[in-house]
Amino acid sequence: MDPRDYQRYDSLIKIRKTQEQLCAQKLAETQMKIKSVEQEIENVKNLEQNHIHQVQDLQKKSRKVKDISDTFEYIVFLGKQKELLEKRKQELEEIAKTQRKELEEIMIEEKMLQKLRENRERVYRLWVQKEMQKNIDDLSSSRFLMKGKGVI
Repeated sequence: MDPRDYQRYDSLIKIRKTQEQLCAQKLAETQMKIKSVEQEIENVKNLEQNHIHQVQDLQKKSRKVKDISDTFEYIVFLGKQKELLEKRKQELEEIAKTQRKELEEIMIEEKMLQKLRENRERVYRLWVQKEMQKNIDDLSSSRFLMKGKGVI
């Protein structure tokens, strides 16, 4: 038995921890992007509502069709922009879902490596104890034999 048997797992565990940190960082960045897109969607919704009210006010106060038409076109543009942002948000959520699964797999693998290392270490420690006990028994029996022969 060699202590390196269980120590070999240390480098693998360090690699998995680094992978876990990198994956968690990517996930956090993706979640920040999702929040940013959500904020943009909210801003577009607010702009859309403001311009809808502006169209209603223009219809009541003025008879300028050009102003109403321009504002309405801008509202349509904002609606399309909102759809694009919603699509982008869904894509980011799918990416985040994939990253979350990858992170979970890495964490499971790391725990498995930890368990394997602990099991190997436990086996090694038991082997060391048995070897020590065997040496103590050998010393005791050789001492007993020496006493019996009168050497000691």
